[in-house]
Amino acid sequence: MIILVDNIVQNGSEDESEILELAFAAGYTNNYLHKIELKKYHTKHFLNEKKIDNLKILIEEKNCKKIIFSDVLRSYQIANLEELLDVEIMDKVMLVLEIFENKANTTDIKLQVEMAKLIYAKPKAGARLSEAVMKERVGFGAGGEQVGSVMISDIQNRIKSIEKKINEIKKQSIINEIIEIPKIPIVGYYSAGKSTLFNILTSDERETSKDAFTTMVLKTGRCEVTGYPIDIIDTVGLVSLPNNVMSAFDLMLNKIFSFNGIISCINISKSEKFSEIQINDFLKYVEKFNIEGNVRVLFILTKVDLVDEMTIKNVKENIHNLEVFDDYEIIVSRSDRSDDIRKNFIRAFESLFEDNLTEFYYQNLQPSIASKLHNIARVDEQIWNNDGTTSMSGIGPTNLLEKIKGEFI
Repeated sequence: MIILVDNIVQNGSEDESEILELAFAAGYTNNYLHKIELKKYHTKHFLNEKKIDNLKILIEEKNCKKIIFSDVLRSYQIANLEELLDVEIMDKVMLVLEIFENKANTTDIKLQVEMAKLIYAKPKAGARLSEAVMKERVGFGAGGEQVGSVMISDIQNRIKSIEKKINEIKKQSIINEIIEIPKIPIVGYYSAGKSTLFNILTSDERETSKDAFTTMVLKTGRCEVTGYPIDIIDTVGLVSLPNNVMSAFDLMLNKIFSFNGIISCINISKSEKFSEIQINDFLKYVEKFNIEGNVRVLFILTKVDLVDEMTIKNVKENIHNLEVFDDYEIIVSRSDRSDDIRKNFIRAFESLFEDNLTEFYYQNLQPSIASKLHNIARVDEQIWNNDGTTSMSGIGPTNLLEKIKGEFI
């Protein structure tokens, strides 16, 4: 049995449990959910004495071998709790990294997960070392200190080795590619409906699931609902991570946030507090990884059929009040109305990227050029001439139109 300690003050919901969802994604099915209200953390043990005593009783009752917290704990708090309770302690970050490790299926993702785990483990090893030093001072010997020092040194060496491998992969990064067809990634928390939206926009049948982190590899699909090609990128679910751990995923996150346009899915079905958490974490990722600035954002509110109109209105107002993005649009997405989603996407995309699109009218085109034009633009009108040439008008990405224009002018 595993005890899941869910701090409802932190998560903002007494009904929905994020930690339970994450535990299932990690393969933990025999769980006991223990909800607490924790507004103030105990510096040394994270929990106060009364809550620790309650946990001791639960551990014995449930024959518990592991406790997972919904909060992010400091390394010394984990070490102190393990000593007091005599069970393994995990926090939210450790659980998320375990999920990533279980689901990682490419070399670059595996390397980034390993580095994140090492970065997060290093302070814990330091806490163990400090504990060993204290024991030595009261007559326990120096063996623990030596082991702790070796552990920290080993972690540092492994981090350096992985950094070298990741830097080699970065040389072939998508950031360094010449981008012609417009690309826009879908980002958002796990289970925010990203893969469902990806399927609607690309007419794909990608696996969707209620489980967290069904997508662990970036996948690109061609979207042609606008009439011209756009590459939509389905991405790994975002989650709140400490900055140092987040940095381990630079290779993946730099790819995602390097584009000047992003679709941000916000799951508003749980609570307004959780919606705020998603929005704030998205901002944190943008600030850290979008070094160019001036990103254009298409916010898509998902799972709106589970909330009332007032909740939708409040989330919209929260986005408007950010005053961070100069260019953004908001779409309310109902997954059972695919046609409406596509129409709203076209409207929002063409509003956000108006300066990257060009309306055209070309006369007397050869059929070969007309065929190419159909592949890169939306043709709204086409008239064939008696001499076999054609005249066409429509709209398409400026850079692609300029490229093909050079072939007949």
